[in-house]
Amino acid sequence: SDTCNVVLTLARIWCGVVTDQVHSKDGAAEWVLPRLPTEHRPILARARAIYLDDEEDGWDDLRLEACAYAEHVAAKIDRLPGVRSVS
Repeated sequence: SDTCNVVLTLARIWCGVVTDQVHSKDGAAEWVLPRLPTEHRPILARARAIYLDDEEDGWDDLRLEACAYAEHVAAKIDRLPGVRSVS
C-alpha cells in the first residue's frame, strides 16, 4: 500500500543519509527501529512485516499514528547536517 511504502521510504532516507549507504527497505527498518521513540515503533514494525509478507496490509487502526510517525521521521531527516529542509 501507499502507507507501507511511505513508512519504509522515510526509514530508508533517514538510514541512508546517516550511514551514507543504500539499504533495502528491510535493512533500513532494522536500523531505524531502535532509534525510534517507543510510540512510533509499531508503525515501522507493521510496514516491515507487510513488506516481508508476514502480515496483511491494513492501516485503519493506525492511520493517525502513521501520520505522527511520518512527521517525526521527516523532522529527524530535516535536522540532519547537510540536508535541505523540505518543509
